[in-house]
Amino acid sequence: MRNYKYPIAKLTLSLELFAYCLPVVLLSYFILVAGNFLSVIHIFVPCALIGSLVTLLGGSFVRWRRLRGVFIALNGQDEIPEKKLYDLKLGLLLYPRREAVSLVVRYPLGVGLAILLLSLMIEISGAQMAVVVAATIMVIPVNAVFFMFQSEISLSPYLEDRRLSKIIIPRESYRPLNILPKILVVLISILLPALTVFITII
Repeated sequence: MRNYKYPIAKLTLSLELFAYCLPVVLLSYFILVAGNFLSVIHIFVPCALIGSLVTLLGGSFVRWRRLRGVFIALNGQDEIPEKKLYDLKLGLLLYPRREAVSLVVRYPLGVGLAILLLSLMIEISGAQMAVVVAATIMVIPVNAVFFMFQSEISLSPYLEDRRLSKIIIPRESYRPLNILPKILVVLISILLPALTVFITII
């Protein structure tokens, strides 16, 4: 029996550390400058921190709920029914895509909460709201791509478990992304922020 130590914590650290060191900081900076919130930075920063904290805790909790059962089963016993192993392996294979899709909820929720708190203290114009929406759309694809690929890398060692490696997943249940689609997704996610900044400036 293999004993996997803190797999969810390791995954969370690898994902969230990147997210809050780069995309979240850039998102906040873009909104702050392009949205002309510099004059109220003393109000903006606490609101942004609250929005970020809510999404961090919420996202980490959802990740823990989704993966907790998988690692309890893998750590709990050597003999696991084949049907259970099939579900565990399929869940691990599909999880990176779910992680990417979760950002479509996380970012609007976090930014929306921050702007809601901000709007209770200052008046926000339509132009400023447009910048907020544009910035959110700009950051989601970049972070979603990173979350998906980093989750694949982080979870791949667990798929090598001898109990899971012998389970065959049919193509109709799981279709892996080939190299070309991955390259296209990365290119789009890289180009979108530049296009968003350009259009926003115009």
